[in-house]
Amino acid sequence: MTPEPDQRFYSQLKNISLRSLTGVYYRTVPEQAADYILEDGPSYLFKNRYNIFNEFGALYFGDREEVCRATFEKRGLLSSRRLSFVLVSFDIEVDGLLDLTDTDNLKVLKLQREDLVQTREKPAAYDIPQRLAKAAYQSGRILGLHVPDASETGNTLVLYPGRILSKQIVRVREKVLLK
Repeated sequence: MTPEPDQRFYSQLKNISLRSLTGVYYRTVPEQAADYILEDGPSYLFKNRYNIFNEFGALYFGDREEVCRATFEKRGLLSSRRLSFVLVSFDIEVDGLLDLTDTDNLKVLKLQREDLVQTREKPAAYDIPQRLAKAAYQSGRILGLHVPDASETGNTLVLYPGRILSKQIVRVREKVLLK
């Protein structure tokens, strides 16, 4: 079921300050998908925290290697070893981000950090993040989100390829097989 956008978010997002971000970020994918690491198509097929199944995709990047490892370990993907995974580092320069690590922005949106980091074992854990993501994506002015990571090990950069402009830069730095 597609979440309905929360109307309160629409009005609040019109005037909220957006930020730029530059730095090294990380992404982990199955080894066979490493050549297509900037493809958001797979995210259309799953219910994730900040993209909507069958509506719009997203790319998720950790601000540290530990964020990627913790996320995959939490899901049991590294310990099962059914697939090999690759950790890829990126140089990223992007504008138009909604910073949800900023407590002032959370206050404007009437949110608490806990609303964004609930584990997916809770039935409604993704309700608020998905409503916010839908409103952000549909606003047309927000290219992505900077959010606290649910693994509690750092932050996640969520980019919407359908909104990224050519002046934004996402460049692969290095690929490393996770062991």
